[in-house]
Amino acid sequence: MQKAGLTAIMINSDAIDAARRVGRRLWEEARSKVTMILVSPEELKSKECGVLLDTQVFYNRVYALGVDEAHLLYFWGADFRPRFRQIGYIRARLPSHGSMRTVLVAVTATLRAGRPKDCICSFLGLHEGKYHFIRSSNRRNDIQILFRNMRSGIKSTHFPELDWVLNSSMSLARDCSRREIDVSRLLIHAKNSPILADA
Repeated sequence: MQKAGLTAIMINSDAIDAARRVGRRLWEEARSKVTMILVSPEELKSKECGVLLDTQVFYNRVYALGVDEAHLLYFWGADFRPRFRQIGYIRARLPSHGSMRTVLVAVTATLRAGRPKDCICSFLGLHEGKYHFIRSSNRRNDIQILFRNMRSGIKSTHFPELDWVLNSSMSLARDCSRREIDVSRLLIHAKNSPILADA
């Protein structure tokens, strides 16, 4: 991001509290000092967000609105939906560039067709035929899930059953020059009981 000249700021309740303790005012910084603002849905209903949207300097700089994990608009249930609905309202308040509304990019890896997709499109103010829906598989051909029986005991500190991974000469991770395997969160099965081994 820095090479492209982009700067970002995160605005959520924790970030606001931390900034306040050191004398920073994030909403003021967001007006003109950064190129990207990452805002939690809870903050979209705040007075400060409303003031930001009404500030001409900020309004003139808005180019796009991004929504990450867009499937949560549908799946997080009734308690969260009022906050998430603000995303659609925010989009309606953003500027138009000629005949085009502010660009909206919503991404998700798990959106299902039918009611979930229709609900999300409704939240975001997207109308059939007026947006591009790009589906790309999240299938990872470079990842395998292998199951091996472990013979080492529960209290073992040595796991020879893993030597085939840790001492392997086979090409892993697309021939990365450095081969490290994080075993600190390796789920092993010994005596039919799952054990979380911390290295």
